[in-house]
Amino acid sequence: MPPYVSRCLKALGNLLIAAGQLWIPPPPPPPLDDPPPGHPERLAGAVPLTDLERSLREELPGWP
Repeated sequence: MPPYVSRCLKALGNLLIAAGQLWIPPPPPPPLDDPPPGHPERLAGAVPLTDLERSLREELPGWP
């Protein structure tokens, strides 16, 4: 192997080692709870379903 190839490979290896030591993992994503306030799809827990919503829910497989 020519000397310049081994020097390049060694430099590449050192670069990868240095990059791995400087890598900081990203913060975890926020928990997926309810949509934020003011979101158009915000659910109201105390409001019962309308007749149309109830019939649509009954058409979905796996729902009681």
